[in-house]
Amino acid sequence: MQSRAVGLAILALAVASQAAEQKVDEIPPGLGASSVGPNVLFALSIEFPTAGEAYTERVLDSKGNKTSQRLFTLTQKYIGYFDPDKCYDYHASAGYFYPVAKVNDATNRTCAGSKWSGNLLNWATMSALDIFRQTLTGGNRALGSSGSGGDYTAGDTATLTVLRRARVHPSGQNRNYGFAPGTREISSQIASLTPFSSASTKLSFASSGWSFTVTRSWEEKSGKTTVTKTEDFSYNAMVKVCDPLVGLEPNCKQYGSVYKPEGLIQKNGSRMRFGVFSYLNDPDYNRDGGVLRARMKLTAEARSGVATGSGGSVDLGAEWNAATGQFVLNPDPADASASGVGNSGVINYINKFGDANFYKTYDPAAELYYASLRYFRKKSHWAPYSAGMTDTMKDSFPVITDWDDPIVLSCQKNFVIYLGDTNTHGDIDLPGSTFAYGGSQSGRRVPNDDNAFDVVEQTGKVTANPNAQMGSTNSPPYLAGLAYWGNTNDLRGDLPGKQTVSAFMIDTVENDNPKTATGNTFYLAAKWGGFVDINQNGLPDLRAEWTRDPDGSSTIAAYSPAGTPSAFAQANKPQAMVDSLNSAFNQVSALSGSVSAVAGAVNGFAIRPDGATRIFRPSFTPSSWSGDVKAYAVGADGVQTLVWSAAARLNSALAGGAANRKVFSWRPDTRSGALFKNVAGSTWPASALQLDAADSHGAARVDYIRGERSQEAPGASPAFRLRSSLFGTVVNSAPVYIPAPGFTPAGCSFSASDAAAVASRKPMLAVGANDGMLHVLDADSGDELFAYLPSSLFGKLKSYSSPAYTHNFLVDGPLQSANICLGSPVKTARTVLVGSTGAGGRGLFALDVTHAGTSSGFGSGDVLWEFSSADDARMGVAVGAHKLVKLRDGIDTEGRPRYRYAVVVGNGLNSGYGASLFILYLDRANNAAAWTLGSDYRRIDVGQVTPAFSGDDPVAQNGLLGSAPVDEDRDGVTDFVYAGDINGNLWKFDLRSNNPAAWDVTRGAGGQAQPLFTAWSLNDDGTRAKRQPIVAAPLVLRHPAGGLMVVFGTGKLFSSEDREDTAPQAMYGLRDNGTPLGHTSNTTLLRQSILGTLNGGDVKGSFQTSSADRVDYGTQHGWYLPLPGGERVLGSANLIEGRAQFLSTATSGNSCSVGGDSWLTELSVFHGAQIVTPIFDTNGDGMLSLKPGNGAGQDKSASRRKVDGPVNNLETGKGKARCGSDGKCDLAPNARALRVSWREILNDEK
Repeated sequence: MQSRAVGLAILALAVASQAAEQKVDEIPPGLGASSVGPNVLFALSIEFPTAGEAYTERVLDSKGNKTSQRLFTLTQKYIGYFDPDKCYDYHASAGYFYPVAKVNDATNRTCAGSKWSGNLLNWATMSALDIFRQTLTGGNRALGSSGSGGDYTAGDTATLTVLRRARVHPSGQNRNYGFAPGTREISSQIASLTPFSSASTKLSFASSGWSFTVTRSWEEKSGKTTVTKTEDFSYNAMVKVCDPLVGLEPNCKQYGSVYKPEGLIQKNGSRMRFGVFSYLNDPDYNRDGGVLRARMKLTAEARSGVATGSGGSVDLGAEWNAATGQFVLNPDPADASASGVGNSGVINYINKFGDANFYKTYDPAAELYYASLRYFRKKSHWAPYSAGMTDTMKDSFPVITDWDDPIVLSCQKNFVIYLGDTNTHGDIDLPGSTFAYGGSQSGRRVPNDDNAFDVVEQTGKVTANPNAQMGSTNSPPYLAGLAYWGNTNDLRGDLPGKQTVSAFMIDTVENDNPKTATGNTFYLAAKWGGFVDINQNGLPDLRAEWTRDPDGSSTIAAYSPAGTPSAFAQANKPQAMVDSLNSAFNQVSALSGSVSAVAGAVNGFAIRPDGATRIFRPSFTPSSWSGDVKAYAVGADGVQTLVWSAAARLNSALAGGAANRKVFSWRPDTRSGALFKNVAGSTWPASALQLDAADSHGAARVDYIRGERSQEAPGASPAFRLRSSLFGTVVNSAPVYIPAPGFTPAGCSFSASDAAAVASRKPMLAVGANDGMLHVLDADSGDELFAYLPSSLFGKLKSYSSPAYTHNFLVDGPLQSANICLGSPVKTARTVLVGSTGAGGRGLFALDVTHAGTSSGFGSGDVLWEFSSADDARMGVAVGAHKLVKLRDGIDTEGRPRYRYAVVVGNGLNSGYGASLFILYLDRANNAAAWTLGSDYRRIDVGQVTPAFSGDDPVAQNGLLGSAPVDEDRDGVTDFVYAGDINGNLWKFDLRSNNPAAWDVTRGAGGQAQPLFTAWSLNDDGTRAKRQPIVAAPLVLRHPAGGLMVVFGTGKLFSSEDREDTAPQAMYGLRDNGTPLGHTSNTTLLRQSILGTLNGGDVKGSFQTSSADRVDYGTQHGWYLPLPGGERVLGSANLIEGRAQFLSTATSGNSCSVGGDSWLTELSVFHGAQIVTPIFDTNGDGMLSLKPGNGAGQDKSASRRKVDGPVNNLETGKGKARCGSDGKCDLAPNARALRVSWREILNDEK
């Protein structure tokens, strides 16, 4: 069946990008400043047990009860402030340990020469709180035991760093947790672990304050009696770190000639904002809530004039000296002064709480979480939480009651990292509480200024009995209900968008006794307060939304088979503490994309044109660098309803592993398609993904890229990057819908064996993603049918698994699919899909997807070919749109024309050889051989561009971009190709000859390639100023007076430099009557102008009007509309009811804006004039009045409308509609507004 053009025939569509010596950023430049860092609030529900021993084992005694066992195991590694792989001396006069050598036995970590083993000292002296501090801040820097600020200064000088162990209570609290005399002893290997001789029979360790005592025991004979004698030795629990003389610890960062230890906060100090909530240090059971200790801030930077709720302001300082790495003792002096204390800051609070007055007793955990939510909600401090506060309760740190707004930008993601144990007390005083209190609880004290939620109602959504006792006393699972409510509800109605708070819960597992999944409030809070709502139904009902564990398994054995929430970790052992905090930060990084950016700012999404209107909407989330394609059904009223999410379907499908996933690639060595999978006996593809010759993780990287997630787990080796989703970003690769079976091309049909299967083939959707894959999906369900990974990307994929990965473009180019005729001598219909790497690389690939949606499926033999710069060096960065075409190929022996199908594509950016048009034949005969110019492909070279006048500065390496094939005589065979280049030239290629060797670009009288037109911005005097790049394929249609009309816009956005460039761009409409316009000035075109903004009380939205002059084609060649500075056109124009429709973008100063502001412009296609009839719903009633004029109550005439991104033109049950990415549609019952997504190639084989 042949499709026929009716009326104004659209002869091309496209996308595009840039050229030679043109910078191409790996971070989407449209984001600008929108990679906004997250807000991370530490909620520290820490009691004295967490300041107890780091190392203990809970074992079952003879009666089956758990009891503490404190055995030093020689071969075990004990982490802490001391380097376990170093030996130490004690500097008695200075009062600290310092490293002197490496251990002499890597297994036992023993020392020679009467030195202390760092491994032993960690076991003997470290508290769990020290591990916590070391991980977050590098450790508490202090030297001395005076308890004054001078201790901190002495331990953190320009040349010396000493870490001090957490303070141990002299008679109770944390001393009873492993630091009392007689609790920690060794009796073997004494001489190889300590300075004491082998004559010693036992060493006993006890701690108090900031020191520890070693009691040495030995035996002496007195006559026939053996007497045990003892002697005590006292040491400060303080150690010099980052000393390069003996080798640096892994967390040491260089500052000039010295090194300082750093933690996760410093590493993220410029990209994450941190704040701290904790309790007052009040032993009263009835002390409610929590208090703000440090405001939300970038700890690496100073910020002045932070507004507070009272109308005042405070200055917040950087928390360390950027030149020396030293901590600032009081970075937020205004907050410190307001509380009458001398300490302040996030890092200082984490490092020093407890130093002044020891530790908290009783922990109303849910109330602490509630106080944290109040802060995010800009609700203000609840005064009873600090009523009756004493200086002792402040613990030498601010208690901030005049709150600021922690949310600086509406698109920031917000997190609470919550650390504590589940044996909580008295946390019932919350809005809606009905818990039947008793014991030490004196009453129910509920904040009376808050009716936004009912805690019992919310908790009832999480667990069957919201008033069950889950903590120690008076402790229902309200924290889980709060976390769920905060994760799923908009907490800030005063800000645009939806502001939520995600929870990450760290359970310290007091007494090493984990609770069950259904009985652990922290577990429930992590599942319900940390899930990612992929299907947007407000529930963690998809496994991939709340856990990375496969069905039936669990990362933490205690929660098998239910699974461990991705937002939950245990910190019951030191390494577990480190892993849990790293997991929390990884989770924050993975989920902290500032916005979910709509991909492809090129006039909309793929539309399913089979009567069941469906929009396929791609998106990506910056920072987590994840992406998605979502399918929406469009109802008769234009309302869009989510049908599926490709990311959710993929995550769910691979939750049990990726062993059965179908991922294909191209083997350059055999020049054939192959499964991208580790296969026994083969080094491919693992060898292609090794970082270097010494790297041994190629096979693991293959599994990771395929979707295996075991190497993302804490403590995995090798440790790969944690992904929030397996689906990569979708930025410039617009989805392509492949119908079932689509149009049959003229001149051939599907074979008898294929016909039935193809007729019932599933409809498919193809999209490229920057996880390195082309994904081909079942368009009905969203399930992945197969994926393809171009081999030309292997070099870039090596870094994809790195925890330091930021973003790389991979499969980022446009796609096209069609039914064509292939085969020789008998041609049969085949469905082919051609993709490109786009900004990710320099190549294209072709696949035969005829069987992909059938029971036969896609196989290795269906990979037709790959073509890259390795095959022809003139192939550049493949950012231009390609097209599938039918071309002439000579005359057969009976005088009949022959035809071949091919891909036409510009050579893209930075090839170094100038601009070229490539013609790649789909039916190349021998994949096993190298590509041969003239038989397998053709190339028409345009060459470099030279300056047209003094001051002209063209891009040194020209490159051809988006191409538009044209079938002028409607015989189904391409006659011309129009394409623009990075230097603003519009080229015309003539392919009408039956002899392909005669195909050429239009040339001038001297034989030089001559452009049809060159786009320039103009100076005030009308002279040429600056070239305007043409990156998108032109729209080509017939001109009513003869010839062709070529419509396009100008501008580029490949780099941050492009984003900042405000050189004027324009929209153009040119008549091609066969005479090249060459370098003719724009003054030969009619200039249209943007006149102003549409105003009026009934105007809803931002609209602009423009001039309505008409082109005199007797003297003029067409029209152009100059755009405001910074606005550019990156995609092809559409033809809508005789109007040229453009989508342009303008850079924005709004950090939450992705890609800047977008404008939809619709003009008369032949004149560039504003249409008299209203074409926009200016009064916001969802309908178009379609009557000319500007009367009250009707829509007004305008040519431009500000929109939220891509636009869809589609047909619904109530008529035609123009729908934005926000889901809102303008309905026009009597207007034709059609979007072509599947285009059969017109072919009449004679």
